[in-house]
Amino acid sequence: MKTYKFWLCAFVLLILQTQGLNAQVSNPRNAAHDFSSGSTSSSIQSKELVNYAGEGGLSNVISFCSSELSQLPNKEIMFDENGNLPYTMYGKKIFHNNYSQLELPNANQDAGYPWNSIGPWGGDVTSLASSFETPATLYAAAGLPFIKYDTSSSWILWESLAAYTTGVNLIATAPDGIIYVSGGNTWNFFKSNDGGINWTQLTIPINLRDISAISIDPTNSDIVYLGLASTLGATNWLQILKTTDGGSSWQILNTSNLNVDLGVADIAVWPDNPSQLVAAAYGAFGGGEVIYSNNSGETWQTVTNNLPNSYPFNDIEIAGHTVYLGGGQLFSSQHLGLYTCKLGEFAWQNISSNFPLKVVAKVLVSPVDSLKIYAGTDGDGVYFSTDGGLNWDYSSTGASNFSITDMIFYPNNPEEILIGCKSLAVYRSQNAGINWENYSNGIATLPINDIAVDPLDCNNIIVAFEALNSGGCYMSNDGGNTWNPVSGLPATRFSAVTYDIHGYVYAVSRGPSSVAQEGIYKSTDGGITWTNTGPNIGPLFETELWTIEQTPDQPGLLFIGGNHFGVAGYAATIYRTLDAGQSGWEEVYIGADQMKIHALEIAPFSDEQLIYAGYVVYGGNGSLLKSTDQGNHWVEINNGLPNNCCQTYAIAVDPSNPQKVFAGSGYYAAGYYIVKTEDGGENWSPIISLPSQVNCLASIEIPIIKNREKISLDGDPRIIYAGTSSNGVFLSDDDGMSWVDASEGLPANTYVSNFSDPFLTGVELKINASTLGHSGYSTTIAILEGINELSKEDVLTWNEPNPFSQHTTIHFTLKKNSMVRLSIVNMNGQVIATLLDQKMSSGEHQFIWNAASHGKKLARGLYFYRLEVDGKNYFNKLIVQ
Repeated sequence: MKTYKFWLCAFVLLILQTQGLNAQVSNPRNAAHDFSSGSTSSSIQSKELVNYAGEGGLSNVISFCSSELSQLPNKEIMFDENGNLPYTMYGKKIFHNNYSQLELPNANQDAGYPWNSIGPWGGDVTSLASSFETPATLYAAAGLPFIKYDTSSSWILWESLAAYTTGVNLIATAPDGIIYVSGGNTWNFFKSNDGGINWTQLTIPINLRDISAISIDPTNSDIVYLGLASTLGATNWLQILKTTDGGSSWQILNTSNLNVDLGVADIAVWPDNPSQLVAAAYGAFGGGEVIYSNNSGETWQTVTNNLPNSYPFNDIEIAGHTVYLGGGQLFSSQHLGLYTCKLGEFAWQNISSNFPLKVVAKVLVSPVDSLKIYAGTDGDGVYFSTDGGLNWDYSSTGASNFSITDMIFYPNNPEEILIGCKSLAVYRSQNAGINWENYSNGIATLPINDIAVDPLDCNNIIVAFEALNSGGCYMSNDGGNTWNPVSGLPATRFSAVTYDIHGYVYAVSRGPSSVAQEGIYKSTDGGITWTNTGPNIGPLFETELWTIEQTPDQPGLLFIGGNHFGVAGYAATIYRTLDAGQSGWEEVYIGADQMKIHALEIAPFSDEQLIYAGYVVYGGNGSLLKSTDQGNHWVEINNGLPNNCCQTYAIAVDPSNPQKVFAGSGYYAAGYYIVKTEDGGENWSPIISLPSQVNCLASIEIPIIKNREKISLDGDPRIIYAGTSSNGVFLSDDDGMSWVDASEGLPANTYVSNFSDPFLTGVELKINASTLGHSGYSTTIAILEGINELSKEDVLTWNEPNPFSQHTTIHFTLKKNSMVRLSIVNMNGQVIATLLDQKMSSGEHQFIWNAASHGKKLARGLYFYRLEVDGKNYFNKLIVQ
């Protein structure tokens, strides 16, 4: 019975921290000018946010309180009616803000086996650049900075830069080898004069605005322009900075012809005459302007002219005498596309009338053929034209639903193009955009919400991830050595995944519904084809689904937890299906508004009647529920919780006692605790206070464990893992009485979002972990003695047939008269049946076991028989089909 999977503390990390009205708004396309590519590469209270949106003509904007990231109050997320978030607010930051640490392992931890990275490769790559001095060298900003030395090598951490800053979102290179790097909303700006070996931090007057664009004068790398992000309620025109001495001093350029709230998404310098500049600006919820200077930024004029200025402008390029402007965002269907004009004339023409998706994040023009134009979209891959924009190819084979953030040409080869993508890191085309291939090997910064392992074949793994308005799943069929995106799923935000005992796969989508309806997607063929089983309660974005729970003892029984949204209200919800979603989902719980179900756990040894649930609210006391009738009725169980513990993201039921439960509960105002009950939630007591939120728990019983040098043969030892939001993993091996850090091998301060079910590979019992910002990890829980030791001096044992459906014969040979105890145990170490317990003579013996003889047919999956001979244990696998 599944007892140790504790579902994702799924959350939306796109949160604005309020400082009155001075809420920072990142640009829609933080841009970096990279001359090697041949072109330019480029918190407020809810009522106030909605008012600003309304002033912009956006009537379908929804504000919803959320504080999952920093556990601070008064956090707001802004969706439109389809569940899209405003790109203009979050811009080219790494979507999951989990990059305040270096990619360096914790080396001196206290307990447990070390964690090992298993991928998948991926992450939000927001900027790409190449070296002029060594053209094969590439740079990528993925929160952490990465470097790739040649086509045959993998990406590796750019340690010289990572030692100074993380949260890197922009990289720009100059012909003389100088490199400029922005730390995004860390407000750091760095420079290297020696190709990235050494770095200097530059002081800039940004007044807490993000750096949203870097542009280097192609004739003089000491001249640099910085675009700064939008700020709601701003009172000064701090929008473009300029240095003429390599960053020693800075001038605030006069951009008073722009609205004071606007930010600058991109700045293009004309290579033929660097005194001519064009800058694209954007507003908080949309809207934009284009400004032009012919005197190196001393004065500017507005040249928006006939452009539709109610949409955000994301990227601007100058190629020859032609200016290209890409814009739009998914939020509120602000679809703009791609416009062009002659430099100096600024009579704009739309060359994207037939674009399937008119949201262009990045434009690239061939340096050798100005008729070849590439448009990177936010959700539909890369479009290209070979005739100056008259006709377009929209196929984007290999990257058809990708969200593009940056594009560059590979040095000295305009037919080879690299794209930076949300979640999917880097892809490459070697034939001018006709086909695309994964080029991300080594970048493991994917924000994974959940990870699951197939109980029938532990080589099959699936992970769920999300970006701003997109996401998906990756699958591996070789234990994590190689991964592929799941092409049969929509490119939506996925919050949870699971396998059932039949090997069927379930993936929980949270929209946006403009891409595909949210719901539970199910595959019965190993992830090839998928069906949305619901619950579909409306055509818009009306349900946020966070967690899914199933049990091997009743395979058709599944629960999902979340909350209504938008026109459906904001009440907490739990749905149930008894037939794996075939006939839909029944809503068995409706809670209060502004309440979300984040954890569900079916208790073992309860005939699937006892279910525990954890919920999240934003104040008050209490965050736990239970049902004793398979979800038909629910009651609060909060007695003994510390005051203000109003958020529970993780629950773990003891593998052998359904009344003993551990939960991760807390709030910024209360602290963060693991609490414990031994009476089914009637009374709780905190057993440890931790420095950050507990996102996931796993409680595992092991019959015989060899953990480093410790060997336990007394009883069934139990290990409990706790994954946290910024402190890695903690471990207890004494029923929660004491805890030690078990984060060896994880990057420092890792956000651990979820654990998989334990699984067996050879003699090792293992568990996987998903992280936000560092992809997936795996560790050994324990080494089980005797599993492969089938031939001994004292005993020989095997069973056949194996696998089997109902009956199998267990054989064993005794060398001498012995006391024998034969029992069946599951993966938890729970004894399913005791078959023999007696003194037996030497010689050959056999026992025919009926898998249904203990009163209930076992569900399909992996079990063990344990043969204890004179106190010595031998194990062998049993596979029930």
